[in-house]
Amino acid sequence: MADLLKEMEPMAVPMRSQVLDELGQRVEPLVAAPWEELRDEIGRLDSVLQEANAWRVMDSPGAVQVKVACTVLAIYRTLLPHFEEKQILLDQIKAVINVINFQGGMDAFLLGHFGISPDSPDEAWDRLCTNFIPMGRQRYGSAWVVEQGIRDERRCFFNFRKCGFADFFLDNDAREVLYLLCATDYIWGDALEKKYGIRFERPTILAEGADACRFQLFKVKE
Repeated sequence: MADLLKEMEPMAVPMRSQVLDELGQRVEPLVAAPWEELRDEIGRLDSVLQEANAWRVMDSPGAVQVKVACTVLAIYRTLLPHFEEKQILLDQIKAVINVINFQGGMDAFLLGHFGISPDSPDEAWDRLCTNFIPMGRQRYGSAWVVEQGIRDERRCFFNFRKCGFADFFLDNDAREVLYLLCATDYIWGDALEKKYGIRFERPTILAEGADACRFQLFKVKE
């Protein structure tokens, strides 16, 4: 599986660089240590974490996500000693995650993740329900296990029985970092309701010890 991590490295380099550039602009004024030194330290820990977690990789999409997880955890562990208040650091990391995730705009995100096009708003519900699982598998790989729940004219439920990010961060004793990734669901969820009249709810999550992250979608208007 280490071979897959190496294979995906060219894809990960621009993302990692972008994350660190964005983070440096936010964090450098808040810490005493030179950012370039911290950046090098993050890179060294990132490599250590990748080696230690290579066994988690089951496919190419999973390799990309392991690299993302290792980078985020390396950032957190490296910078935490430089912050008296942990929440300040978490807020900065969360802001960077959101910038990277939604940098192309919400329309691009919804198209890339669910196949929803702003040019076809009447098709948003059907595309979301149809594409949620297959497009998710393409992006995340087999470390994420999701099953279809209720699906009718106004409800479409999905149960994540396994999440690669949840496994990674909980096993690495970093639940607080996992929450930052979980929080992005409510950003695109809010956009679905505002743009397409589709309400998103997530009553249980694996991060809290539930047996599944329950994604519940409701068509609240035509």
